Amino acid sequence: MQKAAAMQTGVSVYINRLLPRGRAENFARPPAFRFAPRAALAQPFPEMSFPRHVENLIASFRGMPTNRSRSRPRDTVAIGQVIPGVLEKHRIGLPSIEDTISQNWTTLVGPANAQFVNLLKIENERRVFISVGDPIVRQELFFHRKLILDRIQALPGCREIREIVFRAG
Repeated sequence: MQKAAAMQTGVSVYINRLLPRGRAENFARPPAFRFAPRAALAQPFPEMSFPRHVENLIASFRGMPTNRSRSRPRDTVAIGQVIPGVLEKHRIGLPSIEDTISQNWTTLVGPANAQFVNLLKIENERRVFISVGDPIVRQELFFHRKLILDRIQALPGCREIREIVFRAG
């Protein structure tokens, strides 16, 4: 009988010879179910987050590379909540500071000086670089830089400008 039970379950007869009497039946029968039912296994595991040092420890045990970045995982945000902030930050859809200053150039530096002066660049939306071709005009504009700065700050979208730099050119 032991031999027949062993043959039915796929356990070789060799085990019957090695084990004392009564022990071979334990191998012939399927083991009792000791784990959670299948329905519990079908449910996904909850998302668990561990501290970075614990994740690195597990990664080193598994032979995987460790995470050395200093960034933190963030919660996801809907794109509809992000877009207005991005549009405002990068001034998308609004006229640029360069365009606003260029359109009002003759009123800012005066019609007599406008032909000698060019706008070079705006750095960090705070500092305006102006190229002046004539040294006498550069000196005159340098004396009037506070007035020019006030005129620039009065323009829409140019309130953040704090300094004017005159360059020879």
